[in-house]
Amino acid sequence: MSDERLRILHLLSEGKLTPEEAEKLLRAIESGIQQIESTRQN
Repeated sequence: MSDERLRILHLLSEGKLTPEEAEKLLRAIESGIQQIESTRQN
């Protein structure tokens, strides 16, 4: 698991993020990873 994902989950467990905020951030990370992989394939 990436450091970014772990940090988001840590903030969620501390109550510093809502589940909705954490989900939004995790989705943004995943979207960014997919874009990078797509760019590398072309």
